[in-house]
Amino acid sequence: MRISRLALALALAAAGAGAQEAIARDVAAEKGPKGEPAVTSLQARCLPSACLPVEVYQRAVATQAFLVGNTGPSPVSIAQVASLAGDGTARFDPVVLAPGAETRVTVEQPVGDVLGLQTVHFDVISPDTGRLRLSFPVFVQSAYAPERPQVDLGYVRRSEASPKLVGISSYQAAPLSVLEIVQKPYWLSVMVVPRAPGADVQSAELRTVLLPSAPLGELSGHVLVKTNVADQPLLAVGVRAHVYGDVNAMPATISFGAVKQGEPAVQEITLRAVDGKPLSITRVAQVGEDLAFSSKPCGEGCVHLRMDLDTAQARLISKRAATVWFEGREESVELPFSGLVVGPDTNVHSLGVVTGEEDIKVDGEKKGGQP
Repeated sequence: MRISRLALALALAAAGAGAQEAIARDVAAEKGPKGEPAVTSLQARCLPSACLPVEVYQRAVATQAFLVGNTGPSPVSIAQVASLAGDGTARFDPVVLAPGAETRVTVEQPVGDVLGLQTVHFDVISPDTGRLRLSFPVFVQSAYAPERPQVDLGYVRRSEASPKLVGISSYQAAPLSVLEIVQKPYWLSVMVVPRAPGADVQSAELRTVLLPSAPLGELSGHVLVKTNVADQPLLAVGVRAHVYGDVNAMPATISFGAVKQGEPAVQEITLRAVDGKPLSITRVAQVGEDLAFSSKPCGEGCVHLRMDLDTAQARLISKRAATVWFEGREESVELPFSGLVVGPDTNVHSLGVVTGEEDIKVDGEKKGGQP
């Protein structure tokens, strides 16, 4: 749904006057060796035709243009215009500005699936004057309703999984057509439901069902669909399920929380056979080498699995899983795990559960979360 200019202005007002001032402003260069501002002669302003906040759809590219001028008495060279997010691009010419000269700098920043108001930052880097910050607000909206479609398959036994439907709509295409299932979790079947006669032509339905080979445990992922909506052809549909079978895991999802480098981080999971028959782990696999595993029996048809996290290096651990196989049983159990290892001098507060959907800042650097 298209966001009106009035709604956007209200959003900007709620975000504070600083967001509006970020459209185009002069920022002092990096601090000098004694903490005093370095002298800079670079100044920036947005082009008169490009001073409004940028409105884009999810997964589009936000573009803004600035005029960067040299107000000093000496030539200034521009070595680079760098995106703070890391994946933006910039175009500018010339690279050397004579006194009083200006150059047009056009910056482009891809946006992901995160909706709402956000601020994009670029740095103009000059060996002569340091850095000049270019900032502008972007309002990311969705061309679909609901904006964040989700499918929750619930707590389901794998052998008894039933299909679930999810509907999407868009006013940007009539009729709305799903052209392709671009990506889906390996444990899920997805198909487009044919539109019934007389049904809303601006809506479409997807049929989702767990595959018989789906792993046990807490599962989550995204289905990426391609439609005929020109402004936003790709839409991510979230899907989650807790799948159980002959073996149940408690807890089904493991979070190590925040832990300092070098300190122990241990989690224990109880694996229990529904049929009560003997349970023995034959193998545990993971992508990477984050965990060490050990196990011991806890009664008939029960095993305790111990996970020891390697805390030698600071890092965010998200969207990882360990897969457990058992003797004499065909099915496996998938155990998603996450955590945050911080430096030894970091003041650790209670962060709760750390997942790949959250933004966490460590020493000023964003870790994890959406693009």
